[in-house]
This record gives sequence, C-alpha cells and structure tokens, in this order.
Amino acid sequence: MILTKQTAIEIIPKSKNAICQLVMNSDQYVLSAIALIVSIKQQVAENRPDFIVFTHNITEQASQQLALVADHVIPIELICYKVNNNMWPRFQHNYAWLESCFSKFYAFKLVQYAKVLFLDSDMLCLADMSKIFQLQTPAGCLVSKSKSGFHSSVRLPEFEILSALMSGYGVSGACWMISPKLGDFELLLQRVEQRVQETGFYSESITSFKPKLNLNQIMRDGDFRHPQDIEYHFKRGFNAGPDEQLLTWFYFNEWVNISRQFCCVPWLKHRFERGEFPLQYVKGVNYQQSLTISDQIDLNGDQKNTCRTVYLIHYVAEKPWQGIGSGKPLWPDCKLFFDMLGMWAEGKEYVVQVFGEIDKFEYMAQKDADATWDNDFRRKFDK
Repeated sequence: MILTKQTAIEIIPKSKNAICQLVMNSDQYVLSAIALIVSIKQQVAENRPDFIVFTHNITEQASQQLALVADHVIPIELICYKVNNNMWPRFQHNYAWLESCFSKFYAFKLVQYAKVLFLDSDMLCLADMSKIFQLQTPAGCLVSKSKSGFHSSVRLPEFEILSALMSGYGVSGACWMISPKLGDFELLLQRVEQRVQETGFYSESITSFKPKLNLNQIMRDGDFRHPQDIEYHFKRGFNAGPDEQLLTWFYFNEWVNISRQFCCVPWLKHRFERGEFPLQYVKGVNYQQSLTISDQIDLNGDQKNTCRTVYLIHYVAEKPWQGIGSGKPLWPDCKLFFDMLGMWAEGKEYVVQVFGEIDKFEYMAQKDADATWDNDFRRKFDK
C-alpha cells in the first residue's frame, strides 16, 4: 500500500525509537541508504532503533535490497508544493527535486515511536551515534557559516536560529529528531498551504516569523537598538531550503541543538578530529544542564578534549559516486562510503550492477584534497 497524506502508517514497532530516511528515483541513493543503515548497525551493537525507509519511484529489485537491511520499507506518494527555485543558483543546479522535499515529513506520522531521527540518505555513520537519542526533542543540527557549530542539548537562542537561516541552512533538513504527535503532520502541511496561498510558493521570512519572536531577547542577543532593526538586519531573506525553513519555523521556540559532529561535511572530518574546530558554546535557557549532557555526548566525558569524534558525515551536494568514470581519483572521503558497501556481502551483485567494481576505485591523497579545499571558494564558504 502506498502511503499518502490522508493515510496512517500501520506498522508494529520493534524498538522504542526509529531512524527514518527518504529515497527517490535512484539506485545510487538506494545503496547510499543501505550504506547508512549498515554503518549504523556496525557501530551500534545494542538497543538499535528501527530503520524505516520511505521510497518513491524505485524498482522492485531496489525495494528488495532495502528490505534486507531496513525494518520497514514504505512506498509513498510525494508531497509536492510550489517553491522558489530561482532564489539561489544552487537550487536550480543541484535541487531539481525541491518541490517534493516536503515528503520527508511523513516522519511526523510515525507516532508509534518515542523519538524519530530523520537522516538524509547520503550520510554515513563512523562511530556509535546512539547517544543522540538521549537528547530532548525537538533536536536539530543548526548549520550556519560557522563550521564548528554549537554544543549538543542547548536550547537554541532565537537570534542564532535566524542568523543561521540567513547565512546557512537553519536547522538542517539532513539531521533532526522529533517525538511525533497526532495532528502535527496536518499542522505542518497547513502552514505550507497557508504560505503558498499568501506568496504563490512556500517560503518564510523575518516578517512571517514575527508572531513567534521574543523581540526583547533578540535585541539583546543581536545588539539591536530598536525592534525595526531586526527586520532590517534579516531583510535580504533566508538562504535555507524550503524544508529547512518549514522545520525551523514549526518548532522555532523549542529547538535543542545537535552538534555538527552528527552532521559533518566529509572534507572536514579529519580536521574536527584533530582539533581545528573546537566546540562552541552558546547560552540558551538550559545552558548549565546542557553542558553536562554535551560533555558526555560531544566530548565523551573529556572536558579538556578539543579533538571531536565525528559520528556521522553528510555528503552534501557532492555524492561519493559522482566522480565514477571521470578518469580522476575520487575524494578520500568517498573511500569510507565504498568500503562500507564492500562489507555488505548480501548485496555484492547489486553494488557491482550499480557502481561497478568498487574495489578498483582510486582515491586522492588527503593532503591533495586539503589543498583543493583550501583554495576552493565554494567548498570553503558555501557548505
């Protein structure tokens, strides 16, 4: 049965919590979703969450391969609304599927679970990430221009959220965790439909956020003299995608942070681990309590350690398979992905069918990759 906006998800949970993904249109993304699940299972030995994959327009063979690793594979009808594809060039070039990005919010229908962690399928687990389920919900990874990011568990200040929406992606659509409640899915879509009716497509703005804002607190945090200064400061609009704007708006006053260690771009992984991006601390309303939790989750109990474990990497924009057949070595972080698929014995034939003989791929040296990153404006500033 195909899941639609009007139907409920009728599954029996095996675990208290779940990890959810969305896969559409592509065998490559199917294998990416599989690599993520296999990598989590490799790192998390006990009390594993249920693995749920929403799918659209994939083959029967692909569904069968997913069923080998996932607890539930659920075909869906896409949730599509008009969006502004012309806002930034990157949307036009990299995100042709953007109108259907709202389909990930079927996760809000998983009311059978205490906590549901949504992860983009182009992610990979490198260490035991199960501690993330200790966080209160809603929890999300705030992505701004700062590569370091804030510590886990802190209640995110409104000024920092708005700044991240403008300079980065707000609460990332790639890594967020909720405790689904009956009716929230419908409220979410009502908001989209309201904004489409008002503006012709879905988007938010500083004006549409106004009813949710604590203006006095934002004035203090942003060093503004007058309330109208806030609107002027954010007038150029939000950089974040429509799914991220909606998600950030829905729980605006409630978000607790997930460290960037759970959603790290792959070309910075080794730099996080050697201490180049020490954890940043921000004073939310639960600041003291959050420090204790952050010490255990982000720093593994070592308060002096600036070398941060990376739990999950996110192959944002550039996917591991994009360089296949180019005649050039692949990025070194791509080796992590293909090595993981190489360990998945059950699907060896499917992997070869989609990607070829992955054990013959060649990879760039890390020092050469670092030199490219240091001199590549887009990689350095636009991720």
